[in-house]
Order: sequence, then structure tokens, then C-alpha cells
Amino acid sequence: LSKIYGEVMCLHSGLPVTIIRPHNFYGPRMGLSHVIPELMKKVVDADNGMIDVYSVNHKRTFCYINDAVQMIQLLAESDKTIGQFYNIGNDEEEITMGDLAQKIIDIVGKNVEINSMPATAGSPKRRCPSITKLKETVSYIKQYPLEKGLKATFNWYSTNIFSGQEVSAV
Repeated sequence: LSKIYGEVMCLHSGLPVTIIRPHNFYGPRMGLSHVIPELMKKVVDADNGMIDVYSVNHKRTFCYINDAVQMIQLLAESDKTIGQFYNIGNDEEEITMGDLAQKIIDIVGKNVEINSMPATAGSPKRRCPSITKLKETVSYIKQYPLEKGLKATFNWYSTNIFSGQEVSAV
């Protein structure tokens, strides 16, 4: 509700604004309290060959940060976006949390099994933004399909966090 209230205030302020609604961005430096780096850390640290994965049948889409930044930049440079709102994210490659965990296990290259846990309370079964309006306004072709983005993210975390180097992730 606070986000909607903020958007309405901006739109009625008389200032030339464009509303951006981010959806499931991921990539380097996002900390460990998000699903993708959290799953990566679980796999890297899995000593018993098993990781707990909650809400395994819930579906999500994820948008690699480089793609998100490019979409936002194109919107910011367009004169057609003033007073409009846009979902920024990925409306393709919908994946269950269980399949995401398996992709990460494959990328890490560790022999780990998934222990299916119950759904997280309050977690929606599906989260996939409509970015039709964005696609109609600007031309952008995704550069980072999920697997490429996951590999880039893991490579960064592996070098800078999981290696013990402890580069700031925030």
C-alpha cells in the first residue's frame, strides 16, 4: 500500500516522473538474504549432500541486473514514458523453486539432493510480472537468459564471498 501511495503522490506532484516497478532482480553484490545467492550458499556449504528448499512448486521469474539496468536506462531516455508506470523484470523463463535449486546445484557442480520443504507462509504460488507495456515502449532484447545470469552470479559470489575473501556484498 505504501508503494502505491508513493506512486500516486509522485504522479500528482506535477513533476515529470516515470514509475519503475522492479521484479526479482538478481546478480552480484545483492547480499545473501535473497533466494538465488541464498540457494548458492546452501549448495556450496552442503556437507551432508542435502539442502532444504521451501515452496518447491512455487513459480518465479528472475531478471539479471544488467538487463534490468538497460531496461531502466531505455525508459529514462525515452520521452514517451512521463507519467507512466512500468514493470521491470522478466516475463519469460518461469521456473519452480525446486527447478531453480537444481539449476544452481548443476552450476555449482556439487552432488547435492533437494529436501522439499513446505511452502513458506504468505508466499504466492506464482510471481511473474507483465512487461508488455515496457516491450511496447522500448526495444530491448534480454542479454542474460536465466542460466547465463546464474553462472555470472555464482562466479562473482564464488570469487568474492564463498572463497573467504569477503568483499562487501552490499
